[in-house]
Amino acid sequence: MGTPFVLLSGADDQQWQNYQVSKDNNRFTIKNKVAQAQNNSFIFEFNEAGNIAKFVVIEEQGQRSEFTLTQQPVEQKITADYFNFEIPAGVEIDDQR
Repeated sequence: MGTPFVLLSGADDQQWQNYQVSKDNNRFTIKNKVAQAQNNSFIFEFNEAGNIAKFVVIEEQGQRSEFTLTQQPVEQKITADYFNFEIPAGVEIDDQR
């Protein structure tokens, strides 16, 4: 429960209740609400194009890791055939819809 990393894996509403999100211009900070874990936080900075330009991870012991994202493609077109999936030979699909 201490690390905001759990939120990146598709957290449910209950998990989000453990965190406070604040915004300052193009920067979002996510901090744990639990007193002993308040040093754990994520900071996301966005550029003018709306892409994540940088994120910072601050861990409970004070370890700070910064990741700057560069050379992001502004627009990348994905063709419809990108989503075609062919079932490999010898594989059985169990569709229980």
